[in-house]
Amino acid sequence: MFFLYAGVLLLLSSYLTLRGLDNSYFWDDEAVTAITARNFLASGRLSGWDGRNLLAFRNGAGLDDNLCNRDPPLQSLWAAASFKLFGTTTWAGRFPFAVAGLAALLLFALLLREIFGDRSPAACYALAALALSPVYLLYIRQCRYYGSAVLFTLGVFWAWRRLETERRPQYSLVAGVAAVGLYFSNYLLAAAFLPALAVTRLVFRRGRIPWKLAAPGAAVFLLATVPHAVLERAWDRPDLPVTLPWHINNSILLWWYVRDLNRMQCVPWMLATVVLLAAIWRRHDVLLRTLGEWLLLSGAYILLLAMASRQDASQTRLADVRYLVPIVPFLIGAIGIGLGLIHKLARWGPALAVLLLLGMLTTNALSLLPGKKAPVWWKANSAGEVPFRWLLPAYSGEIHRPYPTAFQEVAEFLNAKARQDDLVCAAPEFCNYPLMFYAGSRIRLCCSLTADSHLYPRVRSLDAPLLEDEHFPDWFVLFSGYPGTVERLRFFRRPIHVGQQVVRHDYRLISFLNVHPQEEASRPEMFFHSFDPSYDFASEKNMVYLFHNEGVIAVK
Repeated sequence: MFFLYAGVLLLLSSYLTLRGLDNSYFWDDEAVTAITARNFLASGRLSGWDGRNLLAFRNGAGLDDNLCNRDPPLQSLWAAASFKLFGTTTWAGRFPFAVAGLAALLLFALLLREIFGDRSPAACYALAALALSPVYLLYIRQCRYYGSAVLFTLGVFWAWRRLETERRPQYSLVAGVAAVGLYFSNYLLAAAFLPALAVTRLVFRRGRIPWKLAAPGAAVFLLATVPHAVLERAWDRPDLPVTLPWHINNSILLWWYVRDLNRMQCVPWMLATVVLLAAIWRRHDVLLRTLGEWLLLSGAYILLLAMASRQDASQTRLADVRYLVPIVPFLIGAIGIGLGLIHKLARWGPALAVLLLLGMLTTNALSLLPGKKAPVWWKANSAGEVPFRWLLPAYSGEIHRPYPTAFQEVAEFLNAKARQDDLVCAAPEFCNYPLMFYAGSRIRLCCSLTADSHLYPRVRSLDAPLLEDEHFPDWFVLFSGYPGTVERLRFFRRPIHVGQQVVRHDYRLISFLNVHPQEEASRPEMFFHSFDPSYDFASEKNMVYLFHNEGVIAVK
């Protein structure tokens, strides 16, 4: 019976995942993955340089001295394989990660059946909560490591559990290979999840851990990762500078990760409270043990993640919740287990559990905190409060219609209006990279490096307009609403000496695009994501401005 139920949910989730996969252009992190993948197919290297343009984010700190991307390589290699098979398109870039996310969902269903059996309401609620969760669906639709990270995380967990119960060494090898995949998907996630899993097993399986049988998997993991980590200095991320003292910065991050579980719709606090009360009221050994195990795993992961994270808490107000992706199945699954407990409370228990599940999937009502401000200004209603919003219905509407973004509109404008090899610079800086992917054969991105970049000696040998003090763009694209964009335009309008004369470049407003400039609108984080691509485009703050360099004029 459970297999039939799971099959229907998997088919529905597959449709919701794959439908409209290319409705929107890549946002900046996706574009970085896709550009690196495209460069790999062309050169055999995970390079940020394609012969015309360079991925020079944060003054080139994201590249090593050979211009190769410092990010973990697996995401770009997966995208490259998909590009090779299906062509270099938005759909092809996202497809392998969507498939990985769906495979993770299948593995989660197998795990639930092994733990709870064929007729457990808890297994049904947990699977439905994950399979139909807009939170999960949005993440696995990205050309980014999210889908693969979830797959490998569940792979490690499932294989280790099988090793404990069946004592077969092949499961040790499966766990080791999955751990290697998690490491090469994202170093930080592996560094947080693997120790968290070890802590959980020590607490719940003390005295029954098959240490000797685990040796083959541990050897595979160490041999595959330690040399790479030492050679590549995987812990060194100069592109992620932290300005606050470590103990202050990471203590703030720890609180933010816990707080933002509610904001990202993963663990709605009102629903979590109901689940906790049900767990106290209704004793059920298997459900409570699994609930405790998954919550301990998630809590240990969050603690280790916060301690190891390089996010700068002085530069933002929200946690980088994308790093919580590996434990999303356990967090949402814990809610499902709680609904299973509610299901068993009384005759009205099943109806209440179903209503709570529907409330969690279809609206954010269970996450609303009265009187709290919206996490980002453009999501607030007129009173500045967090608005009620639909989730699964809005998600369904999004995947069934085109989703125009600022990156799409600007790339199409430049491909149509810019001359071949025109110099282009966008502000903020990260907005350059979707333009590089979609219009890089037409334009050349410029002015992305300063003289103090560690890449300065290397880029001197490139035929590229990369140094900001030496070049002036033909087009300047201002994504309004971000700090520092106007100052960037003033920099290009600065007076300069040409011979005996003082002149400046005359940047004239040529066009504005009535499209929302915030790249967050299409990101997967629920507190950023806008299901409606036409949200408030008419506001002066919510436009993209294109300035053209009309040449130099004398400064009086």
